[in-house]
Amino acid sequence: MSYSDPQQRQEGGRTCGLPTTYDELCKYSIAYRKAIYAELDPTVRSTLWVRHLRQYRRDHPDMSVEQRRVHGEIERMVADVRTFRADPKESIGGYEALTAELIAAFGKEEARALVATLGPVESPANSTRAELMVACECQSIRPHDFCFFGQCSGLPSCTWQSGGCGWLYQYPCDGMCT
Repeated sequence: MSYSDPQQRQEGGRTCGLPTTYDELCKYSIAYRKAIYAELDPTVRSTLWVRHLRQYRRDHPDMSVEQRRVHGEIERMVADVRTFRADPKESIGGYEALTAELIAAFGKEEARALVATLGPVESPANSTRAELMVACECQSIRPHDFCFFGQCSGLPSCTWQSGGCGWLYQYPCDGMCT
């Protein structure tokens, strides 16, 4: 079932049958989280990222001053629903300076956990082969894409997607991790 039309997706202010809270979403694997996320409206997307960043802050109380500053900037950005309504092609360019600050403050792995993985990071060992195949469809055309599974290049299952990768899952993907 596809909910590409926002009117079909929304029924009485609720998203039809899809998880809309962070805790509900986190019950699923990364591959399923991305598929669910793709069907959600910008308001729900914003709420999920806000909750994700708050959870990160609770789980990492010993962040440095610089980490707290960068984290706060990102938290303010995701709290603004316009972040998720903007044309991703226009928004992505603005992330480059913040990406550099984020990676400098947290390192690439933690940066990925903050802005390119909604929910807990999973080990590939804990995922099924089918889930890994779906998750691998994530190589952005832009730099700093936080591609997680480098071994996916050239898989026949990889397809182009208009979003689901990189910053807040807003990067388009060409399906080729390298």
